[in-house]
Amino acid sequence: MKTKLLFILCASSFATFSQQELIQNGSFEQGEVSWDFTGSADAYGDFGACGASDGDNYLWFGDFDELTGLDDIMDDVSQDVTLPANLNYAEFSFYWSGGSDEQDDIDDWDFLYFGLFDQAGNEIYSDSISNADLDVTITAADCDPIWNIEGFTIPAAYAGQTISVEFSAFTDDLNPTLFRVDEVSVLAFTTSGLQEIEQSFVTVSPNPAENTLNIKSSTTPIGEIKIVDVSGNIVMNLEFNSYSADFDISNLDKGVYFIMNNEGKKNKFIKI
Repeated sequence: MKTKLLFILCASSFATFSQQELIQNGSFEQGEVSWDFTGSADAYGDFGACGASDGDNYLWFGDFDELTGLDDIMDDVSQDVTLPANLNYAEFSFYWSGGSDEQDDIDDWDFLYFGLFDQAGNEIYSDSISNADLDVTITAADCDPIWNIEGFTIPAAYAGQTISVEFSAFTDDLNPTLFRVDEVSVLAFTTSGLQEIEQSFVTVSPNPAENTLNIKSSTTPIGEIKIVDVSGNIVMNLEFNSYSADFDISNLDKGVYFIMNNEGKKNKFIKI
């Protein structure tokens, strides 16, 4: 399990930020280790014929030689992870590729389903990829050299919960489709050092935010503010003579930031 630590010292307050990878063996370099393959007869975390996105191994659904699809069954591969209690948010992502003898980019016949579920089986997130999403010039036995990425942001509402990361494939061996998965990740972003919140001087919404952030002051006009990243770098300088303001954050990288005024007071927000 890898953890990166970042530090910032602001107005005598100390906060620690970390990024923690929760998935074990996400690139399948250790084969099936840490993954539950009990619901699968035709899925393999192994050295593949088509070149991995990372390392040598990846997960594929099909026969052992990567030549044909499944025999009209649903194969399931999963791993449980526990999100930290002080979670700000987490990023679920993976790479995928595939090929299909369906040679059909209009009709959906074969599917790779993927998603996140809580311990009661309730869906947090799900989506699917089908033969219609693949390059139909690449047959199942051939190798698509392009790996695509899928992702989803897990909000802080799931802090402390154990969730299941699941991949399921359904295809056939008449016109087979092979789905390949690699570099599965659940990267958790956490914060310790709650003094940051106590020094707030505006309200922030939405939080987390993707494109636009609104800040409001109930006492005085907002005035001059700085947007600071977790390494202490100033990424934006702004000034507002109003009690409420919207501003664009779409160009910021994903992560944790602080809004600071000239008195050193600050609010934290998360860019997703």
